[in-house]
Amino acid sequence: MKAWPVEQLAYRPSSDEWSASEVIVHLAKVEQGILAAMRRGVQTPRSVGLMDRVRSFLMFLLFRTRTKVRVPRSAREVIPDRRAALHEVVKQWDATRSDLLALLTQLDAVTAHAGLFPPPVAGGVTVRHGLGLFVCPVPPHHFAPAR
Repeated sequence: MKAWPVEQLAYRPSSDEWSASEVIVHLAKVEQGILAAMRRGVQTPRSVGLMDRVRSFLMFLLFRTRTKVRVPRSAREVIPDRRAALHEVVKQWDATRSDLLALLTQLDAVTAHAGLFPPPVAGGVTVRHGLGLFVCPVPPHHFAPAR
């Protein structure tokens, strides 16, 4: 996408759909939020019960479909800012990934399996599941640039 012209990055298939640039801004914001939540969770890890695992599983399952999901009020901060400078967002995103690596190298075995944060619609998320949010191909995001 680095080679795409500005017009193509800004193209919105319809008024209620995001452009490729907005998807990138959104993903960067989500990852920054996940990292911040993980940092807080390391300070106060919690146990992960059966219902936490079921709700997290269902969330991941939903994310692997083309289903559009209304953003919960508690997650409104990840809605992209249309005025965001893409090159700045990419720099921040790279810094987030570096910070994530630093956090992961500090975790012990107990904390790595504890619930570090509860997403708006799922139960406690462990480091493994949190990392899945970073790397899972989330179709609604994956398909948007293709349009």
